[in-house]
Amino acid sequence: MRIVFVLVVLVNAALYGVGQGWLGPVPSSEGRGQLAPPEQAPERMVPIVQ
Repeated sequence: MRIVFVLVVLVNAALYGVGQGWLGPVPSSEGRGQLAPPEQAPERMVPIVQ
């Protein structure tokens, strides 16, 4: 059972590394930019229920 645990931890670390760009291509930064200024943000109407 220790082997299975170590294997699961290693696979999780490898997948995390791939997601962070350690073991593969760096994830694109598209969509990670700064938020739009408040004047450009879309207005959202949220009904208030009382």
